[in-house]
Amino acid sequence: MPPRKKIVESEWMKIGPREAEKLLATSAINRRLRPRLVECYAEDMREGLWDETGEAIKLSRTGQLLDGQHRLNAIIEAGVTLELLVVRGLGDQSQALMDQGASRTAKDALDLAGTSYASWSSAIARWVLLAGEPGPGMEQALKKKASTARIMKTVAENPDIGHAAARYPSLQNHIPGSPTAIGYSWFWMNRIDPAACHEFFDAMVNMSFSFQRDPRKAALRTLQRLGDHGINPSSKDKAFATVSVLTRAWNGWRAGEEMETIRVKQRGRIIPPETPV
Repeated sequence: MPPRKKIVESEWMKIGPREAEKLLATSAINRRLRPRLVECYAEDMREGLWDETGEAIKLSRTGQLLDGQHRLNAIIEAGVTLELLVVRGLGDQSQALMDQGASRTAKDALDLAGTSYASWSSAIARWVLLAGEPGPGMEQALKKKASTARIMKTVAENPDIGHAAARYPSLQNHIPGSPTAIGYSWFWMNRIDPAACHEFFDAMVNMSFSFQRDPRKAALRTLQRLGDHGINPSSKDKAFATVSVLTRAWNGWRAGEEMETIRVKQRGRIIPPETPV
């Protein structure tokens, strides 16, 4: 007997919250739902940034949902209706082999768009998008997920992100710390006062401080010794600590204060960054 012919059908469907709930109800086995990813997708959908890539909502021959739970949950959360490609008739066993390819990152997308310093631009844009200005709440804000579409929009709307990324290579061999944190700090300080921003960072590059207790000197000394403050050089704490040190040094320098050193932790926690003034 010849093997049974496989029949796979596809169609474009308008899917709103009601249709999404019906499709989700057919899901017998699926991955653990990632709320941050759902929130990220929903934000794109609400802002009109969700674009169709041809990636389908996939159903088995028996009508079970195999792929698409995060998109469908995002439709419910966003309260929108989208036209999505739906594929039916796949084998149940095919679910285990889905999503095996290398995902495209925001850096990849910026590279394809011809953006210079795409890796640093992507990282700085993510911080600008999620955290806004440096401040006490940024550590929690950076735990959210940012989509490639929103990162690319942020880069397009803020050309000075590219300027911050282009500036970093001249700083990296002189100022230790997280590259993203240094670029992000430069971005905001440059927005406040471009001339002062260059003077602030150039002093640390050229070791040209105005006086012995110059806050910029204190910042450089502190960043060189983050390990002495219990900061693991490979941890996310390094990035948060870098912004904290730089923003507090900037505000101190702008106010004409003197600093011998800059505390990194208080009661075992990293002291939050200050909003640059």
